[in-house]
Amino acid sequence: MIKVLVTGGSGNIGQLLIRRLLDEFPDIQIHSVDVKVSEIRDGRLRDYNIDIRSDMVPKIFERNHFDIVFHLVAMFSEIKSKGQSVNYDVEVLGTKRLLELMETYGADHLIYLSSGAVYGYHEDLPELIHESLKLYEEHIMGYARNKVLTEKLIQEFVDQRKLTATIFRPCSILGKTIKNGITHWLNKKFILGIRGYESRFVFCWSQDVVSCMILAMEKRTAGIYNIAGDGYLTLRELAKKQRKIYFGIPEIIYRIVFNILNLFGLSQYEVTQLEFMKYRPVLSNEKLKAEFGFTPTKNSDEVFKLLSKF
Repeated sequence: MIKVLVTGGSGNIGQLLIRRLLDEFPDIQIHSVDVKVSEIRDGRLRDYNIDIRSDMVPKIFERNHFDIVFHLVAMFSEIKSKGQSVNYDVEVLGTKRLLELMETYGADHLIYLSSGAVYGYHEDLPELIHESLKLYEEHIMGYARNKVLTEKLIQEFVDQRKLTATIFRPCSILGKTIKNGITHWLNKKFILGIRGYESRFVFCWSQDVVSCMILAMEKRTAGIYNIAGDGYLTLRELAKKQRKIYFGIPEIIYRIVFNILNLFGLSQYEVTQLEFMKYRPVLSNEKLKAEFGFTPTKNSDEVFKLLSKF
């Protein structure tokens, strides 16, 4: 019997992964840790509605000998408690504790879903980004910064031969059940961009992401891999494909509006997020194809076309 632990198992990708594992591996036992309740009901799934920092997590490791740990925990909105970042505590310190538990209880392979955000959103990005590009350490966005810190933690454990790991860096993920900042942006009645910037988007299909994680479980292939469909689409092209009006607004207008709204606490967006709009990383999938052995089933254009069907 295969025993796996899935952190963040009740999220969009977590639920897709668990359904696929249950469908494709009859002899599997899945333990899912997430503060949200899973929608899946199956005798082979044990759903723990707890935080990854819970004192129950060590007991789960103690009672089970996991073959694989899928680490999918991610927090997109910044949450603070008593002036401290809950996101950092969960994503970074929570990962450190998870890695220590893996070492203690002999779970020797980690599959971590990172993000293409680790390369940063800045003007020095190359036209096509390969996995060898140095991680960007000057992140202003907490989500991206925590992904970088988490990857570094994992690499420390790998370098010390305490475990092996497969790290995936997906671009913007789209799929039937996926709702995120990108889908919210693109589902507006009209599309807003920044004048003078193309804002290039690379997409990957949610099922391709899950297929990569399952293949990593089967092959136990260690390494770091981008996940991205072939090609990219500019924000203007995305608007045209949806038959929506595109407005390219001068950056200074955004800055003025954001500053005013934030002054009165009326916006969730910060001025710093303009970099996210201006400098979009275009990820190479060459290593994924050549070394990992997986070719995405849909390119960026095909993935985006699915969005209109959902």
